Amino acid sequence: GGLRREFFDAITLFCSNSDYGLFKYNEDCHAFSPDPNSVAEDMHLEYYNLVGNLIGNALLNGELVNIRFTPSVYDFMAGREVQFHHLITEHPELGMTLKKLRDYDEEALDSLESIFAVDVNILGETKNVELETGGSAIQVTRSNLEDYLTSYSRFILINQVRVQLEALVAGINQIVGNIKPLASDFDSHEMAEIFCGQSIIDVDTLKKRTSYDSCSPATKEIQWLWEYLETASE
Repeated sequence: GGLRREFFDAITLFCSNSDYGLFKYNEDCHAFSPDPNSVAEDMHLEYYNLVGNLIGNALLNGELVNIRFTPSVYDFMAGREVQFHHLITEHPELGMTLKKLRDYDEEALDSLESIFAVDVNILGETKNVELETGGSAIQVTRSNLEDYLTSYSRFILINQVRVQLEALVAGINQIVGNIKPLASDFDSHEMAEIFCGQSIIDVDTLKKRTSYDSCSPATKEIQWLWEYLETASE
């Protein structure tokens, strides 16, 4: 009923408020993902578990959830491995920069001296984290470039918040059983619709009504935006 709907709306909106440090909002794909800095709160995993309980109850009662997650989060729930295309979708500037490495020859890659490690900032402290065991001793080459792009994507989107994601999914499972076999029948876009309701984007109309300031329809970043929206609306 209306009261139950208002309850789920209020609770999920509260949980997704970035001021509480559980989720961060991704402007590029207009969705939420766990915040790595949630570790500042000792009970953060209990909170993620509670959010999972709330989502599970909403699903069980046929209610929509006002937390639209990033595609990688939905794919994690379904047990699907995150790939490089997830990074391009969720962090297009970073993803397209890394994609250019595919155009580099061996000499150009060697000159970068890139390794299977990444610098991350957690709670104001920068740490160098290996993308896989022994990664600091593995240089990126033409032969392992695709592995590097995949490992990089999985760290940024999943591994640095894996414990948060596991607590969230555990909370859902406590209510609905194992969500993995249920979610595996749907892609991330379909899961977003199941969780949050249908979001229809009329890209052609949006293009016609868009005005540009300091850019144009031919601008590279604008073309990326339209490509993403066309893909998301399929």
